[in-house]
Amino acid sequence: MIIPHTKPQSLALTQNPLTRSLGLARLHLRPTTGPVRVSARFRDLGEARTFLQAQASSARRPDRSGPCCSGC
Repeated sequence: MIIPHTKPQSLALTQNPLTRSLGLARLHLRPTTGPVRVSARFRDLGEARTFLQAQASSARRPDRSGPCCSGC
């Protein structure tokens, strides 16, 4: 899956009883820009958790794409 990487507004991992019993999950990502909603269904639970943690960690980092604050 390829999506533009911006800070997400929300991240979620969901399971229903069937996917839980199969060790699968669904990822939900909502970026702050645009009406785009990204979801990945039937992902391995470990893979989904790893991806979610990486996205959450990335979202906590300061945005370096804008103009510099020091007036350069």
